[in-house]
Amino acid sequence: MPRMEHAAASPALSRRSLLDRAAFGTAGLAATGLATATVLGAQPASAATPSGTWKVYYVDSSAGTTEATVQAALNAAKSAGGGHVVVGPGTWTIGAYLRIGADTRLTLTPGTTFRRTGSTQFMLMNGAWGDTAGGSGYSGPGNIIIEGGVWDVAGPQPTDDAQGWMGISIWHATDVIIRDLRVVNVSNWHAVEFGAVRNGRVENCRFSGWTGTANRISWGTEAVQLDSARVGGSVIGSEDGTACSDIVIRDNYCGSGSTVGGITYGAFPTLVGSHSFDARNSHERVEIIGNTIHGSRWFAIHPYATNQTVVADNTMDDCFGGIRAAYASDGGTVAGFQDLVVTGNIVQGAGAKDRGIDIMGGNANSGTSASRVVISGNVVAGAAAAGIRAYYAPDALISANTVSGSNDKGIHVDSSPGSSVTGNVVRSSPTGVAVVSSANTLVNGNSLLGTTTPVAVTAADSPGCLVTANLPV
Repeated sequence: MPRMEHAAASPALSRRSLLDRAAFGTAGLAATGLATATVLGAQPASAATPSGTWKVYYVDSSAGTTEATVQAALNAAKSAGGGHVVVGPGTWTIGAYLRIGADTRLTLTPGTTFRRTGSTQFMLMNGAWGDTAGGSGYSGPGNIIIEGGVWDVAGPQPTDDAQGWMGISIWHATDVIIRDLRVVNVSNWHAVEFGAVRNGRVENCRFSGWTGTANRISWGTEAVQLDSARVGGSVIGSEDGTACSDIVIRDNYCGSGSTVGGITYGAFPTLVGSHSFDARNSHERVEIIGNTIHGSRWFAIHPYATNQTVVADNTMDDCFGGIRAAYASDGGTVAGFQDLVVTGNIVQGAGAKDRGIDIMGGNANSGTSASRVVISGNVVAGAAAAGIRAYYAPDALISANTVSGSNDKGIHVDSSPGSSVTGNVVRSSPTGVAVVSSANTLVNGNSLLGTTTPVAVTAADSPGCLVTANLPV
């Protein structure tokens, strides 16, 4: 489905001579502080051409700065079959979550802040919370752009794991773009949640400040969560098991916030990933590229039973752990994954707590594995455990990585027969390359100077390994 950024509406906004400020024709609309403009250019490209004239709805503070004024504009756009809502500068209180319809673009101009208040736990959704008729598959309200401004969740300190407050939640949708905005002061939940979304992007956003319970940290609660329409877990629409697909998470920053009202908002546990699973479908075709994560309290990036994943060119600094791609184990259901490329990432000071890059395809009891895994061209420095581990990932290719200062093994291949460890540089680690329960593994052409044990192969359970041309010889 074409996305709305290809529409003529955006260029038209910069040429005010092409805008005709038209009255909306509803007597009460002027009182909301809402102005409209009809774009005289082409109609926007979208799933369904808006039934009325494509309009831009300008929202200012003349009639107050509550969610009601913004919602009036969103409702007008929905009634017209789509539109562009532009919210002017100021701080707007969101006492009831906003609802955005299909074929809609919501823009917060510079100097605009949305601040959650009262009992609402969400700031914006594409439907009604708990509405089981709110879409199935990817058929819910989509073709949506949300951009700009500061979204202040102002979440209180939670007292149990079930409590939570989040920014934006989108379900059962196709073609969703969230960009150029900042989400702050989240409590226990997420900045952005994609549930059963196809063709979604989160780009050039800043996620600063999270507080939560100890369990939520250990679960790796994400700034951007990819969720499935699970039984008991679908926020809007059918619990039909639909997963996310064709997702891009690019050029975002994730780090600590500040202390507000006596609550210290630290870093999110994880930038992006999942911590729940539905056996009917797995997430697929996910790209996590060019993000910066500082001080995450769990693994910075966490694909969970996700197929066809690229994790590339991200920078992680002083995080609990770097990248963990893991098999799913949820409610007795398990699933592995396939087709993973991890390349060009920098993991510095993996928190003196865990691994830099960790591929967990399963365990001795799961019966699962990760297949077709490539780990290449990464830099890992200062990991507490192994710098890079392939665990239940047969035929993994681990090449051209630089690992230094790991407190355990530089590279660890475990229960991953047929793997290849070639052309890596490992420094200042107790063991350079360790091979355990991994028959027919190739360890070739690695520079392992400054390691106490350059290569350690457990011969009894790793027959047929070839170890050749490594330094030191």
